[in-house]
Amino acid sequence: MVQIVQQRDIGEDIGKGIGTALSTLGEKLAQHRSDKKESDALEKLRSGWSAETTPEEKAFDVMQDSNISAETKKSIPKLFSDMAKKKQQEWSPEKQKELSSAFQGVGVDEEKANNYANLYGQLTTGGQTEAGKILLDNVLRDGNLGEKQQAKEPQKPTKLLGEEVQYEYPDLDVIEGLTPKEKASYRKDLAKSNTIDYQASKKTLKSLKTDGEAVEQLGRLSASGKLPENIGRVNLDKHGYLKVPFLANEQSQLYVKTINGFIKNARESFGAKVTNFELDAFMQQLPTLSLSPEGRTLVLAQMDNINKRAQLKLQAEKAVYDKYGLSNVDIQKLDSISDDMISEKNTQLEQEFSDIVNKSDELIEKANNKQGVGFDKNNSPANTEQTIVSKLPSPSTYKGYATDDKTGKRYYSDGVNWSEAK
Repeated sequence: MVQIVQQRDIGEDIGKGIGTALSTLGEKLAQHRSDKKESDALEKLRSGWSAETTPEEKAFDVMQDSNISAETKKSIPKLFSDMAKKKQQEWSPEKQKELSSAFQGVGVDEEKANNYANLYGQLTTGGQTEAGKILLDNVLRDGNLGEKQQAKEPQKPTKLLGEEVQYEYPDLDVIEGLTPKEKASYRKDLAKSNTIDYQASKKTLKSLKTDGEAVEQLGRLSASGKLPENIGRVNLDKHGYLKVPFLANEQSQLYVKTINGFIKNARESFGAKVTNFELDAFMQQLPTLSLSPEGRTLVLAQMDNINKRAQLKLQAEKAVYDKYGLSNVDIQKLDSISDDMISEKNTQLEQEFSDIVNKSDELIEKANNKQGVGFDKNNSPANTEQTIVSKLPSPSTYKGYATDDKTGKRYYSDGVNWSEAK
């Protein structure tokens, strides 16, 4: 098939190209004339505005001028919106006063607070954001921005051993200087370890309170004058317990039952690992019926004193935990503050204990002078120190003591009998 191609007129193509170029040039010239006309119109408007001309009046002039393009007139609302935002963000005396008050609320004195607020107002928006971050971090680290101290609430009395004690708790911050993230982590660990100690102390305190009540009851029974003496001791075994309980009076049975409570508590405290030897040694320290009334009184006084001192320390530690919280005090501060709190009372109890020991010595010395018997305080009968005696006194009075007779033989008291040491 033969294809017929129409011959192009080169002159016609050149003419079209020149025509397009002239048209584009014409449009550019017209746009230039229009822009110049708008520019001249805006310049004429600006020259006619005085210092008192309001933005609203200026906007009205622009909108009414026919030489101003529609595109330019569309930008007028946005211009007013931007102006309103800028005015809202402007730093005013009212805002400066509000920020100064906020600074004062976290411990900054008034003069510094005003300076901080003034400086903040002069910063750019980005600068204000960064300054806010720095100030907030400083508050979280140190608790305040200045040296001004917050007013302290009156501290309530602390109850120790049933008595109210007025103690001035010191300011305490175990997380000073840490970042917020470090504080959170440290407080979490501190609360975890302190919770274990707090719960254990509560359990021990409960047990000590029960023991203390038992000691008081033993004291009342011992002072009643109705416990076995003289011939009544035939119903006691070598450890001072009743051989035939129903033959004893009510007071004696209650006394032995209370003593058994101490042994039960000891088994629970020591656990399954306690040996018979250890348990026997513990039982030898108890004020059983084998002791004389004077001996029981002294032993019970010692037990009461030791119990009170143990309770005193744990009650003080609990008070410190309750004051600061489990996540705000470490073991070192806990120990030092609680020791300071009970210092006076503890000194008093230590002196009372020393007086009890002195009374024990006086009782022994009195018995020695009366009967011509010498004793030493070594609980072990293996001591070879020679003490000349003419007569052995009641073994219940000297339970746990050793002595020698004229021949040099050594005897050991189990509270019921004197046994020759082998």
